[in-house]
Amino acid sequence: MKESNGNPQLIRSINERRILELTSTHTSLSRAEISRLTGLSKPTVSAAVKNLLELGLVEEIGQGEAGPGRKPTLVQFSASYRHILGIQLGADRIRVVLTDLQAQPLVSGELSMRHNADNPEELLQAIRSQAEHLLAEAGIDWEHVGYAAFAIPGVVSATGDVTMLAPHLQGCESGLSQASLAARFPCPVLTDNDVNLAALAEFAANNQGSEEVFAFLFLDSGVGAGIMIGGRLLRGLGGAAGELGDMRLADGSRLEEKLSEQALLDRARATLASSSEPSLLGQADSLSLTTLFDAARAGDGTACQALDGYVEELTAAVHNLTALLAPERIVLGGRVGEDPLLLHALGAMLFNLRSAPPQMVSATLGSESVLTGAVQTAIAATMTQIQESL
Repeated sequence: MKESNGNPQLIRSINERRILELTSTHTSLSRAEISRLTGLSKPTVSAAVKNLLELGLVEEIGQGEAGPGRKPTLVQFSASYRHILGIQLGADRIRVVLTDLQAQPLVSGELSMRHNADNPEELLQAIRSQAEHLLAEAGIDWEHVGYAAFAIPGVVSATGDVTMLAPHLQGCESGLSQASLAARFPCPVLTDNDVNLAALAEFAANNQGSEEVFAFLFLDSGVGAGIMIGGRLLRGLGGAAGELGDMRLADGSRLEEKLSEQALLDRARATLASSSEPSLLGQADSLSLTTLFDAARAGDGTACQALDGYVEELTAAVHNLTALLAPERIVLGGRVGEDPLLLHALGAMLFNLRSAPPQMVSATLGSESVLTGAVQTAIAATMTQIQESL
């Protein structure tokens, strides 16, 4: 791109933004490499880098490899210029992580959800206290936090209003709105549905650039889907797209009542109670997803029967999803969805229903999908904020 005449301040700002974006996507670069990659003259690059150094947005990190002349001085993006708070409100715990602008975690912590969910004010105060504890541990002030991103198990509208919260958080809708959180945290705040954030993270981690329709199916304490169309998240009216668990079945029940973690465990208990055959499930101290899947892998008849019944319900739901959207790929996540045994069983049943079934894979990021998506979204917003300030 050629340099042109025009408003000198505007051109300087555009050049600095280009160089900042370039350094944020490379480990390190010399000024000569920046000049070659941007097409800007070496004096222009030197002037822009000088200003970015003074602002603290880039830093010099030593000299590069020896060449025919002097060793070049390398610069890199200052990932610690701002920091990010990622907050995930889960079924039984709240996870908080503090990262830099390269998504590298500095410190993290957890809170029990059990004692806070009944009192919205107590819940928000506990999250704020945990965040302040992490900031103090890392030696960082609130003014150096770019954004705090909240992953919420509920429908989040474009204006940040929250509806259809998971049962354990019902009553906290107003407190978890973006406006409410922004009033309680001394930094910019972002909010989004937790499954949508997981879908964004999984799409970024796996996308080959050729998928028109991508779906992330979350099977955990709740059931939901994040849908990507043409690389963009499908949000729908009021942000409610992908609320798969709220689909009604012929008997009037919700799909979540059939496919949640609790539904699977209840099915296993009922199968065990009605069977006269010995089972590994009856020998366990307590029935959990781990004991259920381990028993099924060991060939336990009761466990396999319970899992087969669950997968039949799941296959019908996925079949309907593929009939409507025809995604090229479906990623399974959540505590139920990420088990390879479930993936294999679902793939086999779906193959018999669909002439061209989608590719089915387990979540690459596993249990980190939601929090990763929150952090990545906050980083993108912070980088936009920084570039607009130049």
